[in-house]
Amino acid sequence: MDVIRAALGERKISFLGHSYGTLIGRRYAGLYPHHLRALALDSAMDPARLMPSASSWKAPPPPMARCSNWRTGAPRTPPAPSRART
Repeated sequence: MDVIRAALGERKISFLGHSYGTLIGRRYAGLYPHHLRALALDSAMDPARLMPSASSWKAPPPPMARCSNWRTGAPRTPPAPSRART
């Protein structure tokens, strides 16, 4: 965003951020406070809730892996046994 500001030849910009845009505005204000004329954030997102710590984050298995196994004929994992009551 600061590259755009500089390319426009502006010394300062005004920024209005909604929802996820508040994360961008917050970050920009932290990095370039002297380049902001005004900053308005509406419906601010909590970055702590959006970005868990790296140690607690685990990527889900890629959905295409199942598709690839099906296409190549790789063995499938059997479904878990059902726990039906009798």
